[in-house]
Amino acid sequence: MDIMNLNDEIIFLQRRGYDEEKVREILLKKLQLEQQEVNLPQPEALTLARRIRPIISVRNEAAIASDEPENEYSLPINGKPYGKKYWIDGLKIRTQSYVLGNHLSKKQLLCPAHKLTPITEIETYHRCGYWAFLKPSVYEVLYQIPEVLRDKVCAFELYADSENGLSLYDMDLGRHRLHCILYQGEIPFIVSCRKIEW
Repeated sequence: MDIMNLNDEIIFLQRRGYDEEKVREILLKKLQLEQQEVNLPQPEALTLARRIRPIISVRNEAAIASDEPENEYSLPINGKPYGKKYWIDGLKIRTQSYVLGNHLSKKQLLCPAHKLTPITEIETYHRCGYWAFLKPSVYEVLYQIPEVLRDKVCAFELYADSENGLSLYDMDLGRHRLHCILYQGEIPFIVSCRKIEW
């Protein structure tokens, strides 16, 4: 964040009615997110992405057996995920959302995720072009995983508190706020052999 942008940010936040302490808190969080991103360069991110993969809970298992191509699976909303967990294809970790809006297609489901143990839960923040369109990337999750946990984690699962994109959108940070459950366990070969791209 350069000086000109910083001044604009301060003015914007002050006009929203925030006191000096709140402005400082918001700016520190923004700087922290930017620093986390800078501290995970492409080669390290690709290595990490091979070891930490996305999963999702599927609520309607009958849809998986269906041959209908339009079947889509939603990110769990309104609380913690439930249903059978599946490894999903992370695609391009930085330039592409691994879910489109808040859906992913049937072809992205790789295989059931067994023997995973939750380690902890963190909040993650995700850039977007428009507040109503959720588009989390694998890279955004990876750089927000605390470094002390990166060697233990093999999977992550995102969920939201609300169906409403606006309520998930943090206007001050310019990002959506989601919850992320981190898991330990083993990645099956069918998942680990999938190509990872930037």
